[in-house]
Amino acid sequence: EVCNSIRERSIAENSLVVLLQGVQGHVTTVELRDESWARGRVVNVDAFMNIRLCEVEFRNRTGKVCELQDLFITGRN
Repeated sequence: EVCNSIRERSIAENSLVVLLQGVQGHVTTVELRDESWARGRVVNVDAFMNIRLCEVEFRNRTGKVCELQDLFITGRN
């Protein structure tokens, strides 16, 4: 289920969040504001742009790379 509430559905339908929801199930790279990035399979994206990835390769801003089973990225509201 992509949207859990009427409010979330309204936000999603009136924003670019539908683009993110379109990549659910696919491997993608998310670049973060601190110049780090995470590459993994998109499990879920909600209307607030919170993203949950699985099978993640994460690189922090200093270049250190680690493998993570799951990663939750908080959207910017």
